[in-house]
Amino acid sequence: MGTMARRSKGDRTATTVRFPTEHFEQYRAEAHRQGLELSDYLALIAARAHNLPVPAYLNESQKEVLPVAV
Repeated sequence: MGTMARRSKGDRTATTVRFPTEHFEQYRAEAHRQGLELSDYLALIAARAHNLPVPAYLNESQKEVLPVAV
């Protein structure tokens, strides 16, 4: 029996982002704490920071998300 396919996250754009080294571990740790991939966590906080709708695939995976201060 094969493995299950990953569910589509819809149309997205790939980019490369460089963070200050001293910030990166906090971002990675918070993504892990929330059970998210780092890219999904960053999409979540960017959407909230700009008062945009949170992507639907993130709403489905989030049962409890603590507010993010911007």
